[in-house]
Amino acid sequence: MDLRGLIADLPGKTGMVHTFERGKALHYSHASLHGEVNRVRQALLDWGVRPGMRVGIYAPNSLAWMIHDLALIDIDAISVQVARDNARLNHAGPLVEAVHAVGFAAPQFGLRGPFGLVLANILANPLRRLAKPMADHLAPSAEIILSGMLPHQANSVIAAYRDNGLALTRRLQIDGWTSLLMQRR
Repeated sequence: MDLRGLIADLPGKTGMVHTFERGKALHYSHASLHGEVNRVRQALLDWGVRPGMRVGIYAPNSLAWMIHDLALIDIDAISVQVARDNARLNHAGPLVEAVHAVGFAAPQFGLRGPFGLVLANILANPLRRLAKPMADHLAPSAEIILSGMLPHQANSVIAAYRDNGLALTRRLQIDGWTSLLMQRR
C-alpha cells in the first residue's frame, strides 16, 4: 500500500467518507486517514501482530473496519475478512461462498463461473495484473466495476482490460479516486 505516496500527492483531498445512518458524514483527508491508520498500526504491533500473520476482522463494513484493514496491510499482515459470518448476519449466508485465493487461482472460480458482474476495489497495479485472469472468468456481456486507482493511473488500467476484450462504458471521479465500469465486448 502506498498511502504515504497518496498523502504526498493529495494531502488535503478526501481519502475516505463515512456516512452514518442518519445522514451525518465524516470526511477524512489522506493525511488524517494516515494518522488514524498509524495509530491502529502501532496498537496492533504492540499487541504482537507481525508481517505474515493471518488476522481476522470480525466487523460490519465500516470506517473502523477499513482503518484496521489498512493498518494490517501496512504491517504486511494478512487481513482475513470473516465473510461467511458477515453474510449470515446480513441474511445472505446461502447466497455467499467465501473463497480465500490469490487472484482467480482458486478452482471455485472455474466451477462457479463465468460471472456476469465482478467488483474489484484495489490499487492500480493489482488491477492491471488481474486483467487477463478476470477476463477469462467473465460471461458474455459481463460487466466489471474497477476502483481504487488515481486519475492518472486509469488509462493504463483501461488499456489492460481493453487488451482482454472489455470496453469502457463509464468513468467516474470522486474525491480524487477513479472508478471504471467496463463491459465485455
